[in-house]
Amino acid sequence: MTIVKYGVVIPARNEERLLKISLISLYRQSVRPVEVVVVDDSSTDRTAEVAESWGASVVRVERSFSGSLSGTPYIAFLVNRGLEILEELELDYVMVSGADCLYPAH
Repeated sequence: MTIVKYGVVIPARNEERLLKISLISLYRQSVRPVEVVVVDDSSTDRTAEVAESWGASVVRVERSFSGSLSGTPYIAFLVNRGLEILEELELDYVMVSGADCLYPAH
């Protein structure tokens, strides 16, 4: 049986309350991700610390502007920063997730 190797990129900003639950749900999958990268978008809470405490790699990004992200390519920029880490690995798939996503145990 071939095991699928996949990585996960999670852009996050001030998600310390929900990120732990999301990471636990990822790690409880029958096929666990090889690597989880949390891209910390200038959080003012403990988002990065929570991610690291649950084994995720963290990329910190300093946001250079304020205001709405609607209609901007900024989210793609964050995802691409995470993908830069995962491209070093030999993965079959890459998944982009939200810090508030929950996955059923399988």
